[in-house]
Amino acid sequence: MKELFPDEVVTRAHVRGVDLPLGAGRLALVTLDNGHDHTKPNTLGPQSLQELDRALDEAFAMPNVKAVALTGKPFILAAGADLKGIGLVRDRETAHAIGHLGHRVLRRLGEGPVPSFAFLNGMALGGGLEVALHCTYRTVSTTAQGIGLPETFIGIVPGWGGAWLVPNLVGIDKAVTVVVENPLNTKVLDGPQVHGLGLADAAFEGADFLEQSLLWAARVLTGAVRVARPDVDRSEEIWDAAIARGRAAADAKVRGLSPAPYRALDLMAAARTCNRDEGFAAEDDTLADLLMTDETRATLYAFDLVQRRAKRPVGVPDRSLAREVTKLLGKGRISPDHANRLKALVSGSTDKAGFTDADLVVEAVFEELDVKKQVFAGLEEVVSHECVLATNTSSLSVTEMAADLKNPERVVGFHFFNPVTVMPLVEVVRAELTGDPTLATAFEVGKKLKKSCVLVKDAPAFVFNRLLTRALGEVIRVVDEGTPFAVADRAVAPLGMPMPPVVLLQLVGPAVALHTAETLHEAFPDRFGTSPGMQALVAAGKPGVYVWDDQGRPSVDPEVAELWRQGDIVLTGEEVLDRTRRALADEIRIMLDEGVVAAAQDIDLCLLLGGGFAFANGGITPYLDRTGTSEAVTGRRFLPRGVASVPG
Repeated sequence: MKELFPDEVVTRAHVRGVDLPLGAGRLALVTLDNGHDHTKPNTLGPQSLQELDRALDEAFAMPNVKAVALTGKPFILAAGADLKGIGLVRDRETAHAIGHLGHRVLRRLGEGPVPSFAFLNGMALGGGLEVALHCTYRTVSTTAQGIGLPETFIGIVPGWGGAWLVPNLVGIDKAVTVVVENPLNTKVLDGPQVHGLGLADAAFEGADFLEQSLLWAARVLTGAVRVARPDVDRSEEIWDAAIARGRAAADAKVRGLSPAPYRALDLMAAARTCNRDEGFAAEDDTLADLLMTDETRATLYAFDLVQRRAKRPVGVPDRSLAREVTKLLGKGRISPDHANRLKALVSGSTDKAGFTDADLVVEAVFEELDVKKQVFAGLEEVVSHECVLATNTSSLSVTEMAADLKNPERVVGFHFFNPVTVMPLVEVVRAELTGDPTLATAFEVGKKLKKSCVLVKDAPAFVFNRLLTRALGEVIRVVDEGTPFAVADRAVAPLGMPMPPVVLLQLVGPAVALHTAETLHEAFPDRFGTSPGMQALVAAGKPGVYVWDDQGRPSVDPEVAELWRQGDIVLTGEEVLDRTRRALADEIRIMLDEGVVAAAQDIDLCLLLGGGFAFANGGITPYLDRTGTSEAVTGRRFLPRGVASVPG
């Protein structure tokens, strides 16, 4: 398959003989190493699998070999399949062949002429963990990090044995946690957790992990250690309950938009009664099916944006809170000493002179242009000429904010998302006069804060809030016309928003949402309206539309129903969805034409990281392309066919 993946970084499999202690005989040790340091993990593309296949031939043929063991380069076993190659797969037959190749090579570890050992010395994700699962025995380093099966998060399934092996090794309850719940919550395991779950038979300290693993292997081979594994409970009741729990977790996280976790659960449900050959064949078929869906391609596109584009933003110039600390300390994420050091860095002042030595000041005062201009004018009198002035405005003009300053080139938008400690996105806003050094400083600060930054043009509400307000405005408009709240709320679920829009309105706060809508109405009156119902809601001081009962079920607040006057035009859910999709497609095309961002990928990145839009939709533009909305509204797709979709 070299022709299919010509740019694959091949992971080599180096074989050497090791004389085991205790007279246990000779072991063939296979070490995976792609020749790069830890910043480029081993991956398992087709050529790498063929290299492992060759190495196993060599290992099994070694004279007097008593066992084969597999480990990786320092800190890394393997980070799974080479995902970059998936976009090059153009047909189901090729997709099926990749799954089959993985099964054929990896199962040799568990079905060879001598026992096999996996020494998990570090990261083992996806196919990297499946390599180990095929082995007869497994050890893990107590310092190992990043172990798991993340496939369902990225739109596929553990397709090289994991969906059958895990439930048959540790039971269905733990398997659902490892294969579905953990990845959908972006959780991975460390060495002690892997051992505790029963995925590894022994755990050893990192300093002499290989030596201890070899000694343990010798003790196993000589019979000094007997590996006992508990019997798996195969009762239908236990199995069904765990699968039901997994489906509930998938519903909560992907809301049916991604087929991957459901297909993984189907595979694990079947693993109760099917044999290894049947289970692996089903994995081949499932992987081939999923790789030829637009949902999986969109998910992989989203994953690539978050992993690559977010870390190397387009357009960046060349150049290189005590309460939150207490929360981190309480959760055990930092030590008391670290907490004290962080708190010592925080000070307060009511005098602007306290900012004299600052290199960068971020203002986050009330969202009123005159107030923000006054703050900046006062700061400019006390800070140095090199100090960067950043604004956390969510919708106001950064250019206007800087217009009256002596040095407007020092001003930049630095729009965080709430909650700031959790949300990974910062929209870095370049005003008309923002200088390159200022912009470079903003991106460097964002990087140090471990945020993903997207460069945006100074335009009303920038990217995320502009699109969210356009979508929410369409939903509110149909409610004003007469469509029930619940119908409108449910209708737009396929857009992949993190929660129903009317619920989101309650989270954001009606007053904040109304202010943003009115700002955009002033800028673009033909596309952004003002809602009498929303104005009445805010005037009445209501926190939102819904109230919840003791069971957590929402219903429209009777007082809101009274004050929110509706018309008599009732749309169907499909009509509401179509109108909202069309509004988003229209606004995105306008934003791209205006140069608010460099490309559609930046739109998607903002929605993925700023608001948790569904990975299965790739953010939003792949979904609008997939549904035909992009072409219907704008005359063309946002992304070329084959990008975030199956090649045509």
